[in-house]
Amino acid sequence: MFAGAAAFALGLAVAPVELPEPAPAAVEAVPSEATPVVEPMTSEAEMLDDAGPTAPRIPSPRPRTPANSVASGDTPGPAAPHSRGIPLFVLGGAATTIGVALNVFVTADSLREADGWDAYEEARCEDDDNCTSPATGYILLNLAPSVAFATGFGMIAGGMARLGRLDAWADVVGGRRATPWRPRPRLGWGLFGAGLGLWAVTRLAGAACGARSSETCAIAVWEAGYVGRLAMTGPGLAMIGYAAGHRRQRRALATLRVQPMIAGELVGLTVGGRF
Repeated sequence: MFAGAAAFALGLAVAPVELPEPAPAAVEAVPSEATPVVEPMTSEAEMLDDAGPTAPRIPSPRPRTPANSVASGDTPGPAAPHSRGIPLFVLGGAATTIGVALNVFVTADSLREADGWDAYEEARCEDDDNCTSPATGYILLNLAPSVAFATGFGMIAGGMARLGRLDAWADVVGGRRATPWRPRPRLGWGLFGAGLGLWAVTRLAGAACGARSSETCAIAVWEAGYVGRLAMTGPGLAMIGYAAGHRRQRRALATLRVQPMIAGELVGLTVGGRF
């Protein structure tokens, strides 16, 4: 009996006790980030329809300029000639200096030979085919300085032509002139012609003086005419070259001109001149 009572008590102690389940806690919803909604773009016409009738837009007036007007601002003109002819002046001066030295040598040598020249020497020279008179030797030897002078004067005239082009550009386009000179072609041709005329006259006069007087007289007259010719033809060629370069450059600038043009809403370039 006691055993049964003990077993009943032990069963009560060992039997599991069922506890009630806890009620589930309420979970609050976490708000998520809202996804941006892209609204469709509204055209300008729809906006105007929504806004109702509005006043028409009037474009701001643009200043109108004549068709032949040039846009405001400094318009770059044709480029200036790149050279002033300095190398030509240097070479021309060197050639002229050589001509002067050769002419002095030839003249001094010819006058020394003519100093002792008399009728006997002239008669002896006529019988010798290899003999030449001092006057004839002067003419032949003077060819060397003549070539040097022609080369030097030609180069100087070329340099003056470059200066004439530069001054013509300054006169037409604007800028500082390289020289204060003005083209005087008539004066240049006049000096050139006068120098040639003096040379021709002194050749005839020297031949007459040599026939009547002596070889020394002929050489002296010829040398005077030679120096006078150089003094006239040199400046004359320089004036002619300057005038020729000035005239050609002015014609080139007047032949074609390109300028920007604005006429109303039209923007472009105007090309004028002779074609």
